[in-house]
Amino acid sequence: MVRVRPGHRLLHAAGPRWELADTAKARTAERALENALLARFGHCRAAPRDLVIRHDNGLVFGSRRYVATVTDYGLSQEYIAPYTPEQNGLRERFIRTVMEEFVWHRRFASLEEARREIGKWIRFYNGSRPHSRLGWKSPDGYHARVSPLVPVAA
Repeated sequence: MVRVRPGHRLLHAAGPRWELADTAKARTAERALENALLARFGHCRAAPRDLVIRHDNGLVFGSRRYVATVTDYGLSQEYIAPYTPEQNGLRERFIRTVMEEFVWHRRFASLEEARREIGKWIRFYNGSRPHSRLGWKSPDGYHARVSPLVPVAA
């Protein structure tokens, strides 16, 4: 979760899916999780039973609602140690890239515009933007080559 503009918007990222909201609420994180599960596995209860959701110690992730959702889907939670974002490096790096390469260069007139434009950029990031760690392929291109039978959504 990250502020898009200081004091204004929060971004929850879960796998290839994300949610942008005015407030940090469990429902927003829950929606991001459900969308990621649907995109990756086709159903919220189709994820492997040993799948662990790793995140920071934000209050939404410890809320009764979010914990109940994670438990209901047969998943486990793992919290990183406080003040150690490097323990969640992949997610933190993705959010940093979104902010540095896109969000901080723009002003959005509304939450709807921010959702639309960030969504376009994330589709570009996953579908077209080359990544050095993936042999200069996009994530979608890399995953299509490595595991063509596993669906990956942009």
